[in-house]
Amino acid sequence: MINTSYDDNQLFVFPDENPLVRAYLDVVRDTVCGLTLRTREHAVGIDNQTHPLDINQRIKGSDWPLIGITMIGQKRLINIEWALKFVISNKVPGDFIECGVWRGGSSIFARAVLKALNNHDKHVWLADSFQGLPKARTQNDNDNWSKMEYLKVSLEEVQTNFRAFNLLDDHVHFCKGYFVDSLPRFEAEWGKELLFAAVGQRP
Repeated sequence: MINTSYDDNQLFVFPDENPLVRAYLDVVRDTVCGLTLRTREHAVGIDNQTHPLDINQRIKGSDWPLIGITMIGQKRLINIEWALKFVISNKVPGDFIECGVWRGGSSIFARAVLKALNNHDKHVWLADSFQGLPKARTQNDNDNWSKMEYLKVSLEEVQTNFRAFNLLDDHVHFCKGYFVDSLPRFEAEWGKELLFAAVGQRP
């Protein structure tokens, strides 16, 4: 089942799948995590300085992309694909939600997987403030993360990223607000079963 590998990191193919579907999902996956344009891609440090791309760090999701639109890395995107395929094949109810979406890349890939599988039941939900991290609410917190412009991505930018992949449709939904305010609305307003969440994407 091994397709290729980078050092100790292995990529996997799925049995009995359409090779065109596999090629499409590979391209979307590696584009959102910034590996497709690796000759132009760099990592961004906490000091907002750019650094050369380390492919193994990007595969593991251990760096911040300059061009890529998700921070979670290739291996975790593969996990999302496996999880979605598992719950579909086992008829597990519920939708996909990502809590803390940054530029939206992980949810874009999740929607790509569902669309490639011709699944019309499951929806993709994105919960985020779409204005960066909140300011400190207690004396034990600090405002360092809330001041980082790199982490501030608007709803309009995330929607534009979905459109770039032709994946912004009626199966994609946005829930704006900080988690403490927005997440309780899911049951109250939509009554949705939520399948799983990528909570508070790095940092």
